[in-house]
Amino acid sequence: MKILLTYLLEVSICQIVLYLLYKLLSSNLTFFSLNRIFLLGSVIVSLIIPAVQIQLYETQSISSEPFIFSWLANKSNYVVEVTQSTIQQTGSVNWFQLLLFFVTSIYFVGLIFFSYRLIGGILRLKRIVKENPVEIINGYKVIKFNSGPAFYSFLGYIFINKDTGQLNPKELELVSRHEQLHIDLGHSYDLLILELARIICWFNPAIHWLKNAAVENHEYEVDKLINEDEVYSNLILKLSMNKDELIITNQFSMKNMKKRINLIYQSNTKAMKKLYYLSIIPIVGVLLAFFSFTEKDVVAQSNSDKNSNENGLIIENVEWVGNSVYSDDYLTGFMKLKKGDIYDQSEIQNLFSYQADGSDIGSLYMDKGYLFFLIDLSEEKIDKDKVNLRFTMHEGEIVHVDKFEFIGFPEEIDYAAIIPLKSGDVFNRRLLIESQKILAERFGNEISIQPIPIVEEKKVNITFELAQN
Repeated sequence: MKILLTYLLEVSICQIVLYLLYKLLSSNLTFFSLNRIFLLGSVIVSLIIPAVQIQLYETQSISSEPFIFSWLANKSNYVVEVTQSTIQQTGSVNWFQLLLFFVTSIYFVGLIFFSYRLIGGILRLKRIVKENPVEIINGYKVIKFNSGPAFYSFLGYIFINKDTGQLNPKELELVSRHEQLHIDLGHSYDLLILELARIICWFNPAIHWLKNAAVENHEYEVDKLINEDEVYSNLILKLSMNKDELIITNQFSMKNMKKRINLIYQSNTKAMKKLYYLSIIPIVGVLLAFFSFTEKDVVAQSNSDKNSNENGLIIENVEWVGNSVYSDDYLTGFMKLKKGDIYDQSEIQNLFSYQADGSDIGSLYMDKGYLFFLIDLSEEKIDKDKVNLRFTMHEGEIVHVDKFEFIGFPEEIDYAAIIPLKSGDVFNRRLLIESQKILAERFGNEISIQPIPIVEEKKVNITFELAQN
């Protein structure tokens, strides 16, 4: 859902930018064929740019799993893995996910509504064709009927409403030529593409503006080709009262009559102003830079026999994201990282892994109850010998110990009373491992630990199991 909404937002931004460019630079020019390409291309390009990923710059990231820690280095081989799916369960209600679901639901309601409008318009035309005789006039299919818009065309059909009043032969000829030119120029295909785009981006006013601008431009383009100034302008006024509309047809009547008539008498724009259209190139380049250019994610090897300092990389910057329990400076100092030092990947991997002396970064969080702590590291190589380090944290919420279970132990002893970690305490990895050691020393056998998180209650049950000889 999030990916879909992000894509639609980026498409909307592209459409708004390109429409504003059209209004500023070319909407008053008489290069109607170029304007047609501009408008239709803007809609298509805006749908493509956010969907295209062009890898231009390189970022190197460590190939590491989500933070993994061992409960006990020597006495137990049990490993707990904290994954992203576990983290997502730590809250009983995820309001962000609910908001995404709500917004997505509204989007699909609109999608269905506008799809229904388009299908309804097509079915209405199909019904008119089916219920009325078709005449072939000058190679065009003409259908005369008694209701609907006065004159319009779609694909290879010209539709004429017989109840729109009397037109003289000259006027009928002009109307027919007008609709024939729409068919010859293929304007119906533009409208189908624009309507499909409007279904996808129905919520964005820019797509409606672009469609209206394209429809107006179709009329301007045909009007210029008719070249019948006075009679034709009077005909436009005569048929301007038509109210009915079909969303996928080219109609002789339209709302912006004043501009339409003015353009009939307006001189053609000077050819030099065609250079204005070149301005779309840098604008599209900027949109590509924002929405299409991505980093090349080069995964670094993490084998124990490979060390990043073989490449002589120098730490340029250390960034922390998502941390609130500890400050950036404290965490950087704990990790012993400093600008200008040689970057040692193996040392950082050691700090990511359980250390018995508590020197790993997990001890900072798990000893304070953050059972679902997660850390990830990405490297961004700059120049030839420098690297930026970015640590992304998910601290999660504090977890409390709920119950203990002791499996394989003699039943006559209250084992919970002899371990330092108690029911109701904030989870503490150090005390848990200490508890494990106390039990192991008492019985001389290996003790395994199995934590059972109760994520919705922010609690954890812990099972100690005594290995049998």
